[in-house]
Amino acid sequence: MFKKFLEKETKKEEKSGGSISLAEMLTVAVIISILTAVVAFSSSSFKQSLSLQQTAIKMAQDIRQMKIMAISSSSDLDCVGSGVKKYGYGISIDGRNNKYILFADCDNNNSYNPLRDKKKDDVSLRVYTMRIETSPRSPSNPSTISILFEPPNPTVEIGPNKNTNSVTITIEDSKGNKKEIFVNKAGLIYVK
Repeated sequence: MFKKFLEKETKKEEKSGGSISLAEMLTVAVIISILTAVVAFSSSSFKQSLSLQQTAIKMAQDIRQMKIMAISSSSDLDCVGSGVKKYGYGISIDGRNNKYILFADCDNNNSYNPLRDKKKDDVSLRVYTMRIETSPRSPSNPSTISILFEPPNPTVEIGPNKNTNSVTITIEDSKGNKKEIFVNKAGLIYVK
């Protein structure tokens, strides 16, 4: 019985010639093309999502860096002029222009003053938009806000209003994907 089966299979192979038909080849090519397109599309979307995540993490790290500089009373950013005291380190966030500035507060006004304060870095988020929300909510959320860390503990000031307890900075890409950076007066900083 087994011999008969082998003989039939051998005859089938001889008749078909053991080659692949054009239809089979086209089917395989179409399947490979579809899989390649799916992988390429997912990869692009994944890269964009990863870029947004990295931007939010970098901004949170920059805020933490200002906090650490206040705790350590760092001398990395000296104020202009001899004997000028540093009152703290901060970040000024400009949601209208999608950028933020890291600075040393030299004039004790709890916000960035380009004429008096020492700028450490100026970061532009060209491909993203930023939105700022404060708690307690103000009637109109500000488009610019400063977060200042005053040594030695550090004390956290979120302005322009002294009664602001926390701020959430939302970074959004062109497809509507969002990441939020949360900062409160206790010094808690994290990315949601």
